[in-house]
Amino acid sequence: MRRRKTRQLPSATHSWSVLKNPFEPQSVFSQDRVEAIHQASLDVLQNLGIKVLLPEAVELLTKHGAAASGQMLRIG
Repeated sequence: MRRRKTRQLPSATHSWSVLKNPFEPQSVFSQDRVEAIHQASLDVLQNLGIKVLLPEAVELLTKHGAAASGQMLRIG
């Protein structure tokens, strides 16, 4: 009966097994687009509002200054 050769897993101590990315992370949006998205989200929160389904959350947010109209909250 023949013996099988056992495969040995490579050791993690080799320099090639620890990879490092030499490049800087690429941003998806430019800084002015990030600012525009932020301003648009503030506009939505202040003027349109968001629907909050949890009554405890509605109570907590109105306690801290949000304007409530049923489940719709406007945060200014």
